[in-house]
Amino acid sequence: MSKVFKKTFEKYQKVTKKSITETSVELGWSPAALGLYLTGARKIPREHLIRASNFFGVDPRDIDPTYEYSRMIKFEVGGTLSGNMAIQNKKLMQTPLADSKLWIIDCWIEIEEGADCAPEVFFKGNYFPLHSSIVVSKTMVENDPSWPVNNLRYWLFTRGLKRRLILNRVEPKIRNWQCEGLITRVFFD
Repeated sequence: MSKVFKKTFEKYQKVTKKSITETSVELGWSPAALGLYLTGARKIPREHLIRASNFFGVDPRDIDPTYEYSRMIKFEVGGTLSGNMAIQNKKLMQTPLADSKLWIIDCWIEIEEGADCAPEVFFKGNYFPLHSSIVVSKTMVENDPSWPVNNLRYWLFTRGLKRRLILNRVEPKIRNWQCEGLITRVFFD
């Protein structure tokens, strides 16, 4: 775990130029605790793992591969990005949100840059991989300490059989398109 967490921290440190002390203050930890987590001398507790994954914008399993999500529900499959009929109507997966729907990525759709998108996180020509699935929810989970929130916010929009994926900090308002919600999870099948 410490090697992966250390790489994540080093990437963050390279961009922000912040010290361990400054970062630990932002996380609400002591500098000693952060140092122990980074070296692997102490296992990071679950609530700190979630806080770190939200802070660094990574999946908790990118910090601790043994991390397991705690809530399982049967998702209603919202559809496919191509507009074709979904193979199944329900799929069992992990989520904290009861209003979530699963969308199956069965075609290439380029991710668009939103008006309020941080330029350093957008790369033209990005796609979600084919045969993966996205969980879309109208509810935000930022205040749930048991669930990670990615800083990269992708929004799914529909109009008839057309679909759009937009990277933006807040929900974009797009005329004549319906926002299905925020993509809260991606599953690579």
